[in-house]
Amino acid sequence: MALLTLAGPSAATSPPTLVIACLGDSITVGVTHRAARDPFGGYPGRLQRRLGPRVHVLNRGLAGTTTAFWLTDLSSEDSRRIWGGLLQLWPDLPRAEPPRAPTSIMRATLDVDHPELVVVLLGVNDLGAEPAGAKIVERTSARLERIQQEASSPGRTVLLATLLPNRRDPEEPRARLNARIRARHPDALPLGERFAAAGWTHLLGDEIHPSEEGYEILAAILTEELATRGYLPGAPSSTTSTSPARSAAPSPGGSGTPAAATSPATKR
Repeated sequence: MALLTLAGPSAATSPPTLVIACLGDSITVGVTHRAARDPFGGYPGRLQRRLGPRVHVLNRGLAGTTTAFWLTDLSSEDSRRIWGGLLQLWPDLPRAEPPRAPTSIMRATLDVDHPELVVVLLGVNDLGAEPAGAKIVERTSARLERIQQEASSPGRTVLLATLLPNRRDPEEPRARLNARIRARHPDALPLGERFAAAGWTHLLGDEIHPSEEGYEILAAILTEELATRGYLPGAPSSTTSTSPARSAAPSPGGSGTPAAATSPATKR
């Protein structure tokens, strides 16, 4: 899949009280299989439909990207050409020149978007590029920590998400990376664990990307996680669990136990 393939913008119909940026690869874009894409914009677009105009959800997915790509320094000429490409590919990205001072593609994007909340779902392409790499889990974990640190700013919350199960990659590196994310980031979003518990093998459109139903499940999980933590306007913090399958703990084999709840109505 070509780099810099992404989903269209999800626009709120009235001034929002919260802006959420979803940063990631083709799972954030909303790819379902090969060149096909979810007509509702993947989990960010479906999240927007669930939350309505009080919240503006920005899809900042780029297919094929790794954690290293998002940390690329924008001060080089090649990187500035990439920025020009982003302005064309993301119609809702504010028209702005990238800063001259050294900064990453990720930080420059967030600094013009001004989100209060950032959801980061990255790492599967790092693992896919070096499935047998002895240090790939450690390197990817370190870059995710850099992303979390560099994306943070006063008034902005950055939440890392655990990786989703898939049929393409070996399970062991993904399980180790998810364990490191959970251990080092207690506020991490358990998307991987909850997607597994919802019956992940039936929620994929190909070896690695969710189907349309899978994206709806992801949007439902994320809506509940954000509401439970008190991030959504008018949604008090709560410990009450609703479907689909709320579980922060990994299950043996990463497949989880299929949840009773069902959904409402290659390279990432």
